[in-house]
Amino acid sequence: MGNLLAFDWDSGEIRVVLGSVSGGGVRIDKAEAIPLGPDVNADDAEQVGRFLRLKLDERRWDADEAVGCVERRDVVLHEIFLPSASAGDLAKMIDFQASSELSALEPESVYDYLTFSREGDGGVRAWVAVTPGQRVDAVRRAAEAAGLRLRAIRFQPLARLAARQRWGPPTEDRGNAAVEVVLSADSHFVEGLAVRRGEPLVSQLVALAEPGAELTDTARTAVNRVRAALSFRTPAEAAESFAVCAPAGAAWAERLRSELAEPMIVFDPLEHVGAVGDAAWDSLATLAGALAIETLGKNRSIDFLHPRRPAPVHPLRRYRLAIAAAAALLVLVGGGLQVRRSFDARDRELAGWQSERREAEGELDELGSFLQRQAAVAEWRSRHLNWLDEYQKVLQLLPDASQIHLTRVAFAQGSSGRAQGGIRLEGFAASESAVAAIALRLGTDGRYQVRPGGIVPSSQDRNYPWRFEAELSILPGDEPERSAAQTTHRTLALRK
Repeated sequence: MGNLLAFDWDSGEIRVVLGSVSGGGVRIDKAEAIPLGPDVNADDAEQVGRFLRLKLDERRWDADEAVGCVERRDVVLHEIFLPSASAGDLAKMIDFQASSELSALEPESVYDYLTFSREGDGGVRAWVAVTPGQRVDAVRRAAEAAGLRLRAIRFQPLARLAARQRWGPPTEDRGNAAVEVVLSADSHFVEGLAVRRGEPLVSQLVALAEPGAELTDTARTAVNRVRAALSFRTPAEAAESFAVCAPAGAAWAERLRSELAEPMIVFDPLEHVGAVGDAAWDSLATLAGALAIETLGKNRSIDFLHPRRPAPVHPLRRYRLAIAAAAALLVLVGGGLQVRRSFDARDRELAGWQSERREAEGELDELGSFLQRQAAVAEWRSRHLNWLDEYQKVLQLLPDASQIHLTRVAFAQGSSGRAQGGIRLEGFAASESAVAAIALRLGTDGRYQVRPGGIVPSSQDRNYPWRFEAELSILPGDEPERSAAQTTHRTLALRK
């Protein structure tokens, strides 16, 4: 296959990894994080691509094909549980469930999914990863401007898992650990991905207190949240032995090793590259994993360039089909007035007209439903909300994992002219004061108005003996900020 390049970028730098692929394996030869020049606009994909081509030529890095990655903060991950079905029916069920449950799923969104068998009932669970279509298009245009043929666009957590599988110790050498927590980090988040026998179980994303903050404490929180999330799935999974996986060159991982009770497994995709800087090591290791996916089995990963989502019918084509069907219906009904020589032939034609009429009515109903969804999306966009940004802000303000564990976060557009949107939180808390702290901390941002929810005792987990609900209204940015006293008063109004 020859040389293959992996790349991604943010507002400050573009990260590039060059590997040689042959014989079913990959060797990482070069890796570098290149600061974007002052004249390079990170939002201009073509400009980023031309800058990448310039730097590749300067370094004499030779590659014609590339794999891209989208930043983790640009992806929403959702888990769906379904009964066993054929591949075609399963794809339709996933599309229906994703469209119903994911507020981030808009007409231009791109999503891909992986399916896993559920033990016990023979059902299926699916991981659905959603990213904005314009982000996928940006990666595509950057590769084209750099003169590279794009092979795939990968999902960072699964790329990091591939790096652990390719460059980490074999699973039989990991001791007694049944579950591994593969950690990945960037300037905004630390993510813990729980894996058993190479199959992802749960993912927990923890926002940094501020971009670029020290990672060790956040990584420890991610490990704790993974363990808590597994305890809410089945106690057996939480009781299994753990190991934590992290890249060998990251300084935060070395500091974390001395603080964890669990054993740590290290892997080093960049062992032949040399020093690349601690700040960029995690992202470059993830890009190395994106190259490893090309040799470990592409069908068991996420690819936003070639998603498994069924191609939607284009709105204009759907409209034309509906109009054509309606017009055909009128012609056929008019033709039915003619006298036929054969009653048998007339009966057959009438049956055909009825069938086509039903099809036309179905198309018209579908068109009406589509127009309603379009109107809802237009209303949503008019409120100027970025749900990924709002989700990140809420995560930063919430108490840490030792105090609360979220089991459900639901987003909804505003039901009134005053509120831009709403967020519903459900989960478990270590104490009543932890629930009170939710509203107190969220109340520091004047845009969040906490409405009364509920708090009841729970015996599901002794570490989190309270179940709670809370609803937030997201107000426009010019709304006056409420005082901490007002927020506390609303929190104490939570009914038991």
